[in-house]
Amino acid sequence: METRFRAQSLSYKEAMTYLFLGIVFLILETTAWSWVDPAHCRPNLILILIVYLGMAIPLITGSILIVCFGLLTDTASGGPAGLFTIVYLLIFGITVLMRQRLEPTTIFYQMIVILLLAVLAETMIWCILSIYGWPLEIIFAPSRGLFIVAQGVSVLLTAFVSPVFFWFFERIRFTNGQQTGDEV
Repeated sequence: METRFRAQSLSYKEAMTYLFLGIVFLILETTAWSWVDPAHCRPNLILILIVYLGMAIPLITGSILIVCFGLLTDTASGGPAGLFTIVYLLIFGITVLMRQRLEPTTIFYQMIVILLLAVLAETMIWCILSIYGWPLEIIFAPSRGLFIVAQGVSVLLTAFVSPVFFWFFERIRFTNGQQTGDEV
């Protein structure tokens, strides 16, 4: 299940497909999975999509999609405005820089890249929240011990399911790329 990444132009249909998938992932994270798993031990599917887009599509088109994902996540999260937009753009930018030097084609390599970027994203979120005035002590309070474990499990789950989603996104790209020639 190797994935070959190549930064190619994106058709309008593909861009709308990825935007739709991002919205579906956001709806899943904010509704269905919150009811099923209130401890937040779930994979971050939007992060996987962002990393895939960073590896596979041009910078400008990808940046526009990432800003849309960030604004939608900021709206749904109820946190400080711009938090997820900034984090998602930084992760996307790092991924674009990585694709110039590295090509994660094997499953193990994809999992390592996602694991590191998921840890980085969580760290950035908490650092930015501390800048906004949210005390970091609430994370490390004894009553919140399970929260740190849940964040760790979430990062690991994100890494473990990422190869399946990379494969799925690549199939979408291949299928849509064969059917249309309209490029964004």
